[in-house]
Amino acid sequence: MRPADASVRVVDGALVPDWLGPTDHPWLRELLDQVEAAVGGTVAAFDDRLERPLRHAAPPGRLRMAREVASLLLTPNSPDDDPTPAEVRTTLFARSSALRLGPGWSRQEAVAEAAAALGVEPATVEERLFADHPSQRRLSAPHPLPHPAGLALRVNASLVACLLHRASSVTLRLFGNARDVVRHLRLQRLLFVARPCPGGIELVVSGPFSLFRRTTLYGRAYASIVPRLPWCERFELEARCTVRGQDAVLRLRPEDPIWPSVPRRRFDSKLEERFAKDVARRFPEWVLVREPEPVQVGARLVFPDFVLFPADRPLERTFVEIVGFWTPEYLRAKLDTLRQLGTGWVVCVDERLDCGADGLPPTLSVVRFRTRIDAAEVLARVSREPRTTTTTLGPSAYFLDWAGRRAPRDPLHERLARLGVGDEVSLRDDGRLVVVDRSGLAVAALSASSAAVWRARLDRIRAVRVHSVEERSALQSGPAYRGALRVGAWRVPLIAVDWVSE
Repeated sequence: MRPADASVRVVDGALVPDWLGPTDHPWLRELLDQVEAAVGGTVAAFDDRLERPLRHAAPPGRLRMAREVASLLLTPNSPDDDPTPAEVRTTLFARSSALRLGPGWSRQEAVAEAAAALGVEPATVEERLFADHPSQRRLSAPHPLPHPAGLALRVNASLVACLLHRASSVTLRLFGNARDVVRHLRLQRLLFVARPCPGGIELVVSGPFSLFRRTTLYGRAYASIVPRLPWCERFELEARCTVRGQDAVLRLRPEDPIWPSVPRRRFDSKLEERFAKDVARRFPEWVLVREPEPVQVGARLVFPDFVLFPADRPLERTFVEIVGFWTPEYLRAKLDTLRQLGTGWVVCVDERLDCGADGLPPTLSVVRFRTRIDAAEVLARVSREPRTTTTTLGPSAYFLDWAGRRAPRDPLHERLARLGVGDEVSLRDDGRLVVVDRSGLAVAALSASSAAVWRARLDRIRAVRVHSVEERSALQSGPAYRGALRVGAWRVPLIAVDWVSE
């Protein structure tokens, strides 16, 4: 049985990891003492040391995993002093062969002659003869070594990585600072689908067990997601794994004791950092936020580099996208996305990309740069851009009983059942009401007062999407209106509207 198998249980279809915690710190301290004692010694000596029993009892499965992780704290170093092991062997074997031709050959005499020829002591010849063999390499370690609690977190992360190697799929729900994870998935060439969910985004990633080849490489890339999750404001991970022949679900939350990576860089490049500092120093009346929440453009989620707005008018947002470092494939995909952008975007393009009128949409507000983005020019474009505002309509903006007055077999209820958060819809004036439209069919209606407001704005609407879905019952309607209802419960999709306010 593998160490990971021994450190996880399957309970009602869920994987329950046997996390290391404070009760394991005594024997983890002993293990760290063995690591510290091995510094400067050989790999073979450390392997022998690891096999010695500990004074404190440790569960076998946990101990095997901890030993594997502790071994990674040590780095075998290649010998780089003169003479090199190869030079020592060449000299020693040559002297030994010469001595064998005459009487009185001895190993000590061959070593002594080789040491004299190399200008070192005989003990140095013995020490460096096979110093480049993997088992004889000297070990070094970072300073300081982790404390027992830190080692426990590393072992827990290693356990998660082993389990994710056996995953057929993983669903990530990320809330805040999600862009770093999305970028990492792309860099690792992992297959995933992104879609919005209430308050964040959902990523569905294909796991190693869904592939037929290269599962080890893919599994390693898969496990590399985990250290980045704690840097989201909140996250949820669900992985379908196969352990001991059973299919089960692994769930991770922020409170689980996994090892976080080093803090991610605040900016991807010096270019972004200089731009942010220029805006903050020269235009304090404006607020620049890096990596805001993703924006839905068509069927895709777009992750803007920045959002910019006046400090006293936070709803008047302009997204800033920087197209700098690139590959041909990246640039083609980026241009396809830019062509779908509406108003409320300023795109900063490196002049070296050679994007002419044929490459960039003519309606797009573009700022070109070479080595530094001109913050003043970006602000000037923002000032000329129409203001795009996002308004979320609450329940009071709707004719809440509208769907409840339809018969139970009316196709409207089936359409409402299929409608989900993030789906694109539109607002349409049907002559009597302003309705929420999905593929040419109404799914909700606005109240009379709300319809009067939005009827005047219909030509300035850029996008409408379902923000949430409310379940409503007949008991929530006033007694005077219940007689018109034909169903006991129905759904009301609540929407968010992006519209030009100026």
